[in-house]
Order: sequence, then C-alpha cells, then structure tokens
Amino acid sequence: MTIFFTNLKRIFKKKVNRITIFLAPIVFIILSFSLITPGTIHVAVADKDNTEFSRAFIEGLKEKADVGVISEENMKTGVYNKTIDYGIVIDKGFTDSLIKGEDVKIESFRAEGAGVTSIVKLYIENYISAAKNIAKNANRNSEVFYSSFKDYEKGTFNSENIVFGNTQGDGKKEKMALGMLGYAMLLIATFSTNMILEDKKNNTYTRMFSTPLKNWNYMLQNILSMLVVVIIQVAVAFLFMTGVFKAQLGASVLSLFLIYTIFAACSVALALAIASVSKNVKQASVLGLLINTLAGMVGGFFWPKDYMPSTLLTIGKFTPGYWLTDGVDKLLTSPSITSAAQDIGIILLFTLAFFMASSWKKVYIENI
Repeated sequence: MTIFFTNLKRIFKKKVNRITIFLAPIVFIILSFSLITPGTIHVAVADKDNTEFSRAFIEGLKEKADVGVISEENMKTGVYNKTIDYGIVIDKGFTDSLIKGEDVKIESFRAEGAGVTSIVKLYIENYISAAKNIAKNANRNSEVFYSSFKDYEKGTFNSENIVFGNTQGDGKKEKMALGMLGYAMLLIATFSTNMILEDKKNNTYTRMFSTPLKNWNYMLQNILSMLVVVIIQVAVAFLFMTGVFKAQLGASVLSLFLIYTIFAACSVALALAIASVSKNVKQASVLGLLINTLAGMVGGFFWPKDYMPSTLLTIGKFTPGYWLTDGVDKLLTSPSITSAAQDIGIILLFTLAFFMASSWKKVYIENI
C-alpha cells in the first residue's frame, strides 16, 4: 500500500487540495445557511368534506404555511396565476372513507416554478398516514377514531414525522448545502486524479512498471486514495452541518452518508475518465471544471429542481448529480434507505460506465 499512503501525502501537501477538501464545503454550507431565508408558502384548501378531521388537518397545516380556505375553482385559478403556491382539495366523504379503511388520497396542485413545498407535502403524507393507522385500529368506529386522533395530536401517540433542518423552515438550506457538497466532491476528485497525469509527465508512471508492480495494483491504490480523500470531505461537511448548524439530516444520517459514499466513488470514476482523455494537468483541470459545473447546474446542485424547466430536468437525468439530489430529497423525508434504491442503483451504473471509459482509453493507448 505504498502508493496509497504516498498519494494521501501528495494530495494533502497541496494547498489547493486542502482548501477544496476542508474549506470549500464549509464555505458552501455557511453561505447556504446564511443567505437562504425560508420563504412563506401560500396554500389554499378547498374543504368539501368540512368534518372535524378536515378542520383539524387545516389547523395543523397553518403551522407550516400561510393557509386559506376557499372554493376549488378559486384555488385552481390562484395556482394557475401563481398567487397560490400549493392547492389542496379534500373531497366530500373523505373522512368517512378514511374511517372505513379505504385507501384515500388528498388531491393537490402546485404552481409551476413555485418555491420548495417539501414541508407541506411531508405534513400531508405524515398526517394522512397517521390517520390511516388510527382508523385501522379503530375498526371503523368513528368515536374511537376521533378519540384516538385527539390523543395523537396531544402527543400521546408516537409521531412518525421526520423533521429536517430548522423546524420552521422548508429544508431549502439543507438541500442547497448538500448539493454544493456534491459539487465540491467532483472538484476534489478531479484535482486528485491529476496525480496520475503528473506521474506520466515525470515518467514516474513508466518507471513504476520496471518494478514488480502491476498496472491494476497501481490503479487500485490510486482509486482507493482518491476515494478516501473524498469521503473525508463528506465526513467533514456532515460534522460541520450537524455540529455547528444543528441540521437534522433526515431520519438516518447514516443512510445519507451511504449515498454520498457511493457518489464519492462515482466522482472518482468521472475524474479518471476526464484524465484519460486529457493530455496534461492543465487540460484535465479546465475540462473537469467545465464538465463538473455543467453537470452540477442541470443536476440540481446549485438550486432546487423545482425551479428548473422540464427540458433541463430531462437533460439532468443523464448526469449522476441529478440522481444524488433526487436520492437526498427522498432520504430527508423517509426513514428507509430503500426509498432511494433506484437513485443509488443509477449512480452505481454511472460509476461503472465511467470506470470502463477510463480503462478503455488506457487499453487503446497501449495497443498503439
């Protein structure tokens, strides 16, 4: 493991690498938490049911957003004109169907280009989920249902609500900070892989193979050293967010750390692919900065995907960053890592494709 430890020394020796590893994510996090202020979410509810349950639902929602009860027609007009961010329709008979154990859903509408409404959607999902569980245990008895639900609202029942970040916010700060962390990971991976190009320029790469060292062993130790560096960067960022800003990163920080570890491998693979088509360190750095920035823009690293037009979202799906931010959105509001299984799988496919691309270039050069 001589190359592994030597690489770590070389990476941390450079000032630009130390800044990118430790300072860059911290600066991004500070900016995300300092400059972004939670906006007011304007919600309109068309309550056709008008029951004790629907009224309690609306009262609870008022703690999360600016809520008005209006007709469905006015609500839809407001959403269309973008004077209302989020519209909700509670159909007549909703509560009766809920108590009977039927699979009921609340119809919702979101204005195009509206701000992040995660906290509203999360409230609806958790409130209705809790009501369904209580209705199931009440055995279709409305009196038992309402009695149990009052106990639930008083805190007698354990709430499954998952809170992230400031309980008065909407998660924008956390998501922005986590997105910028993804961008910082891509940058440090690019700077780290430049060591391979430096070895080739100085003929260190050629001299190594006059020893018993195998090509795969050399590359494996390089990859492992770069991966460790990126994971250290993630750990520093997570500790800073939870320690300084007291951010609550979903139900399981470990699940979030896992998807970032997988993305770290993808970042290294992408950086190796960029290095394999670059003639020198300068070209690799410029190309890496360009690709990483563009991928970050369409992947949702710099702003919420809710603000992005459908065309950019479609393009973003062809980048690993899109699936990282999509997985983060799910893990911030879900207790299970399986909720982001698709996103993790796609990131792994990107990782494999990038590794194959970087190795194909090396084989091609050697065959010449």
